[in-house]
Amino acid sequence: MFKKPRYTARRGLLRLLFFAVYSCDSFGTGFAKADALWNNIQKNMVSYINANGGQAVQQAPVIARPNWNDVKDYLQGKIDFTELKRRLGC
Repeated sequence: MFKKPRYTARRGLLRLLFFAVYSCDSFGTGFAKADALWNNIQKNMVSYINANGGQAVQQAPVIARPNWNDVKDYLQGKIDFTELKRRLGC
């Protein structure tokens, strides 16, 4: 009796989250700005460590993004979580 409302609420929350993330990414600024910020943090940390007697090297970035159509299929109930993980390579 209690599982269905929790499942419905969770699914609604996931759809809201998907919309928010998809909206940011569709404008082309959400992930690009986050990537630039993270790259800048790493660059500054490497500079600080090297300037203070340490040794650090910034590695080449590895950016992994999900296929949003797969996430959409999961949120719409077309595929289960196991299939989503398989498609995302988890």
